[in-house]
Amino acid sequence: MTSENDPMSRGSPAITATLGDVLTSLETRQDLSETRRRDLRSAVRRIAAFLGDAPERIPLSLGAISTKLAKVSPAAAGVSTKTFHNLRSDFLAAVKAS
Repeated sequence: MTSENDPMSRGSPAITATLGDVLTSLETRQDLSETRRRDLRSAVRRIAAFLGDAPERIPLSLGAISTKLAKVSPAAAGVSTKTFHNLRSDFLAAVKAS
């Protein structure tokens, strides 16, 4: 039985992480080289640009992001297929590192 004073039973709104949170988290990772942090942060910003919104406005929902990215043409985004795949890979690495 739950109590009315129990915060778990109140239905308070959940805080949703965003790509902006990933960027913030990467700033504090001292175990990554400056170059690696730069590359991972760049990948997050570029993926956000492909999705057409600011990182702070994109929820960190890998399923939704993957679905949207599947509709993006590398050529239309102005990058080669190889660069697009590398950005996706670095993006996933950034999420794991955050």
